[in-house]
Amino acid sequence: MSDFDEKNGIIRDANGRFAGRVPGPPAAELTDRAAELEATGVVRARSITRDTAGRSNTFWRDAAATAPIDLRVPAPKIAPSPGGIRYLVRTYRGAGGNVLRMPSVAGINRMADTGVTAFDVPVQAGDDHGHVAGWVRVTRSEHGVWSARAHGMDPACARYAERQVTWVLGADHPSFAMNEAGTFSELLAEQERRRGVAPVPVRSRAVSELAYDPATRTLFATLRENDGRPGSTYAWKTPRDTYDRMLAGSAGRVLATEVVRKRDRVDAEQCPRCGRFWAVTGGRDHDCPALAAPAGPYLPAAQEFHKQVVKEKDPSARQTNLFQGSAKTGETKNHQVQLTAGKYYTFFAACEYDCDNIDLTLKSADGSEIASDTEDDDAPMFSVRPARTGRYTLSVTLPGCKTASGCKYSSQVFVGNRDIFAR
Repeated sequence: MSDFDEKNGIIRDANGRFAGRVPGPPAAELTDRAAELEATGVVRARSITRDTAGRSNTFWRDAAATAPIDLRVPAPKIAPSPGGIRYLVRTYRGAGGNVLRMPSVAGINRMADTGVTAFDVPVQAGDDHGHVAGWVRVTRSEHGVWSARAHGMDPACARYAERQVTWVLGADHPSFAMNEAGTFSELLAEQERRRGVAPVPVRSRAVSELAYDPATRTLFATLRENDGRPGSTYAWKTPRDTYDRMLAGSAGRVLATEVVRKRDRVDAEQCPRCGRFWAVTGGRDHDCPALAAPAGPYLPAAQEFHKQVVKEKDPSARQTNLFQGSAKTGETKNHQVQLTAGKYYTFFAACEYDCDNIDLTLKSADGSEIASDTEDDDAPMFSVRPARTGRYTLSVTLPGCKTASGCKYSSQVFVGNRDIFAR
């Protein structure tokens, strides 16, 4: 005789002793994802949102239900035992309901130490306003600084997942990092303070650069030396309108008559790498964005990776076209390609770090769509075996460019003797 503790999924014997757990019914989303993977070889990343934090015993179930999978071009994911040492799943907690659950910081660093500096990591993250389970792509720069980009999450969820992960990975004492952050809004404020504020050059004999931090109402100024070169940096607690008038003109006069002797001074410095200003507090004051930037541009690495993928599947294949350019959000760039009937062609596209969504479409001369990959991701690809020889149009669209001036992209075309995505 036994009974079942429904709340905890526990089976107990007649004496009330633990006798195992009852497995839950197959999750519909797992069944659907398995069918999609079987049919296409690709499953897009997704996320699970909750009002409360997920439990540690659901961590790997959540990871399986949300993981991005591409059997055509497998993306690196954290290994079960990076560096030969099995990692632990750690829970980092702080004020305001801040909870981050992920493989331990030590395990993530060991994975990067193996030479794979960018890889996917499962997480459960959130605060009092909600929680999300999913995956993030973490990248360690050549300077040892971490950045994170969420997969398959809406912007609000992605925001706190990315911020919490980078905060904990960058902490001197990860176990206490969330406690040091306070609430999530305080974490955001502290991260922005450490980033500093970007300078604005001004035309003035006395002032070289200005910046303003609206969160702390702090005016920063770099004075100009007698020889015209930038000199010392100073800061004052100042209303925003003073800064605006200095930008409009007469920066030196406004500084001399309204700021220097009438406003409270603040200790400040300027980063020699990124040029940003920050107020000195005596603790960890500046996280330089320049150090966190990925080592080198992404496109050359992506292009080389695509070549390797094609060569592994079809050694006889060769690249016929490489298109490169820049496009703004929603803009489409068209490229002409000559295809031969009966040959196998493989198409890839990629975009730089400031872009998270790029689409690729192939059309015939009459405008008919031959193939496309318009999924919400930054790695579209497909194979085609054209029935007719002729000129075709390859269209690249960037729905997810984060830079107003546009994002760089590239598209590659390979010809070979087989469909490299065939299973």
